Amino acid sequence: MHLPSNGNHSTYVDTTAGVRELALVIEHAERVALDTEADSLHHYYEKVCLLQLSIGENHYIVDPLSPADLGALMDVLARRPLIIHGPDYDLRLLRRHYGFRPCEIFDTMTAARLLGYKRFGLAALVEQHFGVRLPKKGQKADWSSRPLSDALLAYAVADTKYLEPLAGVFEAELVRTNRLAWHRQICRKIIEQSSVETPPSDPERLWRVKGWYVLKSPRALAILRELWGWRESEAQRADRPPFRVMSNECLIKLAAWAEHNTGFDTAPKLPVTCKARRLETLKIAIRHARNLPENRLPSARHETKGGRVAVDDALVEELKCIRDQAAADAGLEPSLVAPAGAIAAIARHRPATASELMKIADLQDWQISLIGKAYLKAVASRNDGIPNGSDGQSARNA
Repeated sequence: MHLPSNGNHSTYVDTTAGVRELALVIEHAERVALDTEADSLHHYYEKVCLLQLSIGENHYIVDPLSPADLGALMDVLARRPLIIHGPDYDLRLLRRHYGFRPCEIFDTMTAARLLGYKRFGLAALVEQHFGVRLPKKGQKADWSSRPLSDALLAYAVADTKYLEPLAGVFEAELVRTNRLAWHRQICRKIIEQSSVETPPSDPERLWRVKGWYVLKSPRALAILRELWGWRESEAQRADRPPFRVMSNECLIKLAAWAEHNTGFDTAPKLPVTCKARRLETLKIAIRHARNLPENRLPSARHETKGGRVAVDDALVEELKCIRDQAAADAGLEPSLVAPAGAIAAIARHRPATASELMKIADLQDWQISLIGKAYLKAVASRNDGIPNGSDGQSARNA
């Protein structure tokens, strides 16, 4: 563990001895501000590239790409309360690479949202409360590069430097507004969700990139599917994010063109890196999709497993109105009170009790306190008004 000559007053940790020394410091800390940096914008195989920690006025940058063993650090961090801004990504990243699960977190982003802040990014909050503008250089940096510049180290330190005082401000506001219990519920849920193994993605959904629906024919969709697979292979081969091989927009344009054209002299503009071997493999992928038999072409519509369940659109709109009014009364964003997915689940499954409502929509006590009674009343009135018939019955029993 040593102090770099970058003027950031931070300690750079890149040895096992340094990690153990830092672990002893954390052992006696009341709580620790934490952030991470990864390299997903620059590499296909994502890595944890930095861990930033702040304890009071002391700031630390841990280098996971060094030979240092981080076991002692992960062990002690799992036993201390952590302050993190928007922790979902950080916790999933740490779980995936180290099996990490914290015992307690304070999410400053969630706190800001519960307090009705319109701008809840870290930079905006730090400037509002402390009059400090955080450095911007580093937002798209390749954090796997070494050595890191002084500017990037300053950016990294700033991500945790103000979290503890910011958490202190928000805790006082949450207590004053009687929303501290709400915040604790959400933070516990974040820990639970980040600790759950992510289920395998639906293979038929993966290749349907944003904007896929503009392709109307199964043949064009088959070409898009093949192009997506080609892009994945090329991204893995080059260890680059797929979007750096070819954008989604380009994939779709190429699929639409390739359905009716063969000569590449009229093809949409391709990335400058799409040449030589890569261009030849692209042409092979397109030819393969063109020659697929009809029975192997994808459907123009993608249904989730189990098919679609009828949803009463009028009920959805009524639930949204109830949610929006409750959010306005509480000074909150509507999506925080009840996300769209929760509303759809309620309209689809029609819970009859508060416990059913919580389970079906994955809502918490504080959300139920705002909308629970009105939601159950709306569902009950719809159920009472459903005529006997296949459509109504399927919606009731969905």
